[in-house]
Parts: sequence; C-alpha cells; structure tokens
Amino acid sequence: MLNFTITKRKLSSFIALLAFLQAGLWYGGLADLIPVALLNQWNRLTLIFSVILAFLCIARKREINIATTLIVLFKVILILSTYINGRTVDEVEFTRFLCIVLSLEYFEDELDSIVTVLMLVCELMVYYNLVTLSVGPDLYGAYYTALGYDNAAPPYLMAAYLVAICFALEKRKYIRTIILIVAIHATLLITMVGTGLVAVFFVDILLIWNLIKSIELTLIKTYVINIIFTFLVVVCRIQNLFSFIIVDMLGKDLTFTGRTRDWDLAFELIPQRLLLGYGSMNQATEKIVLGDAFTHNGLLELVFRGGIIALFIFTMAIYFISKVERFVSEESKNKSRFLLCVLCGYWIMSVTEVVFEGVVFYCALMLYFHYMKFLSIREKI
Repeated sequence: MLNFTITKRKLSSFIALLAFLQAGLWYGGLADLIPVALLNQWNRLTLIFSVILAFLCIARKREINIATTLIVLFKVILILSTYINGRTVDEVEFTRFLCIVLSLEYFEDELDSIVTVLMLVCELMVYYNLVTLSVGPDLYGAYYTALGYDNAAPPYLMAAYLVAICFALEKRKYIRTIILIVAIHATLLITMVGTGLVAVFFVDILLIWNLIKSIELTLIKTYVINIIFTFLVVVCRIQNLFSFIIVDMLGKDLTFTGRTRDWDLAFELIPQRLLLGYGSMNQATEKIVLGDAFTHNGLLELVFRGGIIALFIFTMAIYFISKVERFVSEESKNKSRFLLCVLCGYWIMSVTEVVFEGVVFYCALMLYFHYMKFLSIREKI
C-alpha cells in the first residue's frame, strides 16, 4: 500500500509548479497546447490557492512582508487606475501574479525546492521554444515564437537566466545551468531581437567581471543607474552623440525604430493624468490612446499606466527589497551579486521595451528578494 504524506516541501513545490508553469507557459503559442477547459480550471485553482496563501501568510506572521505588500499594492493601483478609466481588468494575470508573489512569501524557507521546480519549468519553456524555432521559425506566424511576440520573449528568457544562476548557486549542478544558458543565447541569436541580445550579452560581461573581481552592486544602486540612463536616453537623447556608431557602424537609426516618437507622445499625454495614469490596456486600446502598442520604455510605461503614485510605490518596493542585502553575510552578498548581474538585464531592456507590465519581471525580482531572505534564515540556523 502506498504511503503518501503531504509535507510543506511537497506542497511548496506543487504550488510553485502551479503558479510559475502557468505564468511561463500560458503565453503565446504554448497556450495552444492546453485545452480551454483545463486552462479555465487551472485559473480557478490558482485563484483558490492565492486566497489560501494570503490567509496563511497573515496567520503565520500577522503581517505580510512590507516589500511583498508594496509589490501587491503597486498592482492594485494599476487595477484601480484601469477601473477609473472605464476599462476591464485582466483578472487572470493578477491572479497569477498574486499566486507567485504569495507562494514565494509563504514558502521562503523552502526556497531550495522551489528553485528546483523553477529550473524544470524554465528548461521546459526555453527548450520547447528553441525546438519550435529550429523546426520552423514561422510556426506561430511571422515575428512570433512559442513565448509570444519576439520582443516579448526576452523577459521570459532573462527570468530563465536568473533561475539558472540561482540553481547553480544553490544546487551546484553546473552542467544543466550551462546548457540552459547556451539555449537562451541560441534562441536570441535565431530571433535576432536587438534589445534581448544587448541585454543578455551585457549580463554575460557583468557575470564574467563579477567572477574575476566582485562588483559592489546593490539592487537600489542598479535601479538608480537605470533611472539616470533612462533619463539620458529618453529625455536628453544622448544616443545622438554616438551616431557614428549607431548609424555608420551598426546601420541603425537614432529613433530606435520610431521609439522616440512614442516617448514624445507619452510626455504629452502623461501630464493629463499624472496621478493615476491611464490604467492597464490591451495593445489595440493603447494604439488608439497612444498611437502605438506601447510607450517602449519600462519606467515611462509604468507612469503612463499608473501615474506617479505607481512609480512611487514601485520605487519604495525596490528600496525595501534592497534592504535585505544588509542582513546577510559577505558570502551571501557575493551570491546576490551574481543574481543582480542578471537583474541588470531587465534594466537594460527597459530603456527601449516594456518589461514591468507583465508577471515575469516580478517573478525574477521577488525570487531574488526571497532567495536573499532564505540565505539569511539559513545562516541563523
């Protein structure tokens, strides 16, 4: 007779699989593999677990961590803005987001098992995508991959990169990590998405540099650098000083394929709804409002959708997530710097793409946060 017991480790692995598999695979062409009825049941199950996890977090700690609270509040502000602007909210996406954030919050002391599950999810996601690209680049239509529109795929690949590094740091199984990272690079080289390629090679350089000589990085430092760099490119248009490289050597234009026009229009529209923005919207609606599917800048899109209130809450969340770095040993700080190198890839992509409006960035960000807390907990044992 089978003897099966439910342990916290098994439960954490199951809920992680439920939440992260849904966030990673229920997107783009991969969703076509799942029957609609099963998809709907999975959504309902995710909602149920989100509610249960919220109660468990409160019951265990009396309060949810302030960084987690701020991240959830940030999403709630976007929902509020959407309702105020008379549009419907994507409840399924918010449920996925909530389940992921709360599962990491509640099961942070079992994070080693969650990282193992995440590695399996990322391998499935990246390898399936790479195989479909190799079999037929236009299998899902021009400019589309199994992870969706080609410009939407790099944030998922960057999350897989972070999970791979986290898996190597925690499990010391380097072969699987190396194979997954090679597959990520191969995917980007096949699709030739410029922003993704620049970001991933920038991460490569940072990782090699940090391996040779530890870089004094903190999350808040990288965020401030991102704000400054975004200001220089989006507002000051510093790229015009390097036309000899961008135009003459790389054969690109200084508008970043029309993105400067999107930025200028966003600057005109944002002051009209400065506090709460225009809310979340689908690409068709945003084309009507903005003239394009996105503002093509992470921070600009954040303010466009949620106003300066959303930007303030997002910034405070980054600050409180960064605070956990102070409470770990030097050895753990060295581990955190490898993960920060990968998170810098999101900052790079955010200059010309929207990376803060989906679920995947918050998967990576909160995984970093709770991995640091997990290391801190382990040090005290």
